[in-house]
Amino acid sequence: MSEFIYSPIPASGDGFRILRLRPGSPDDSVECDVINARLDSSNLLSYDALSYCWGDPDDRETITVHGREQHVTRNLQAALRQLRSVSRDRLLWADAVCILVN
Repeated sequence: MSEFIYSPIPASGDGFRILRLRPGSPDDSVECDVINARLDSSNLLSYDALSYCWGDPDDRETITVHGREQHVTRNLQAALRQLRSVSRDRLLWADAVCILVN
């Protein structure tokens, strides 16, 4: 499986990425999509924020984003497993996935 590649955020300056966490049980693999959103009062999204700045940064696991691998900390993967719904998508802003960091 190839690694996830980010699409650019529009240059207007009011864009950001949101993680759409797909439904599943805690034991299922983590599958999600990254969607572009805007700070636009006519189209507000409701989402929760999650920071990954805890745990060992070298202890990594894999999640699936748009059908491609994305490496994240073990703690973030575990949090996503616990936070997802068994029946519906959940929107999150997770800095480890939503911010392109090289």
